Amino acid sequence: MLRFWLARKIKRLGLQAKYDRFVFTRSDHFYGCPHDLSALDPRKIWVPKGQDWGGLTDRHLVCSAADVLKVLNVLPPVLRRPDRYDVREIGNPERLIKLRLIEDGLWENVWRFPKTFFAIKAPGDASRWRDFSESATAGGYRIKYPYERVATKDACGAAAEIPAALSDDLN
Repeated sequence: MLRFWLARKIKRLGLQAKYDRFVFTRSDHFYGCPHDLSALDPRKIWVPKGQDWGGLTDRHLVCSAADVLKVLNVLPPVLRRPDRYDVREIGNPERLIKLRLIEDGLWENVWRFPKTFFAIKAPGDASRWRDFSESATAGGYRIKYPYERVATKDACGAAAEIPAALSDDLN
């Protein structure tokens, strides 16, 4: 639903004419180093490696103004033709995203970059997907997927800007 709303806003506000690229991400990501868009070919659709669940991750995406409305066009075809999309067969949002990109001829344009961020949870934050009680704890924050923090440190290398409270056990 969020993608549908974003597409409508982008069209209504004429944002495709104002911006060359769009970055869609989550607010609970901690970036270990700058997200250098200049290193990503602007003609490609970029997503981080990992967490695809049989499709394509819905946690982060970078695309051009030319592709943005097509990339966000996931829900409308499903609502127009629900008989074509068996939810039991598709199984999850990631698979639906991949299917829609294939249908719109964009799949060959999807490229990957090393993950330079990881999901965190501050004290008091709610999470509907996972109990963070068993996650790594750092500086009062919980790390949703500890292996993402390691991948961030690897991807960022010497440029990693992970505070000691979030990286003590990585040194």
